Amino acid sequence: MSADYERKLHRAVAQFVKEADKKYPNWSERNDNGEWGIGLDKFDDMYKVILEIIEYTSCDEATEQMLDDILFGIARDNECSRIIEVLLKYPDWYALLCEKVLFTEYIGSYLPVILLMMKPLMNFYQLEQKILVS
Repeated sequence: MSADYERKLHRAVAQFVKEADKKYPNWSERNDNGEWGIGLDKFDDMYKVILEIIEYTSCDEATEQMLDDILFGIARDNECSRIIEVLLKYPDWYALLCEKVLFTEYIGSYLPVILLMMKPLMNFYQLEQKILVS
C-alpha cells in the first residue's frame, strides 16, 4: 500500500511542478517563498494525496521520497492550517515530519513550515508550564 501512495504522491508532485513551471517559469524550489496554494489547480490534488497518506498509512511505512514529497507539498501551503489540524490527530506523523523538516537543505523554502509546525508544540509547552506553576 505504501508503494502505491508513494507513486501517487510523486506523480501528483510532478504534475504540480509542471503546472507551476508553466504559470511561474522563474520559480525555484530552493528560493520560492513557500506559498503556492493560489491559482494552481494541481495543488489541491497534491494536498489530497498528502492527507490520505497521513490518515491511512503508518509513518513507519514512509520512505525518504515520500517524506520529501510531503514536505514539498506542505511548504507550498500558504497557511498550513489544514495540515496542522490533521497532524495533531496523528502524533507519530507530526513528530516524524517535524524532525525531517529540521534537517532539510531547503531551509529558505521550508522555514515557514518549520515555524508553523512548531507552533502547536510551543502552545503545548506554554500550557504545560502554566499548569506546573499553578
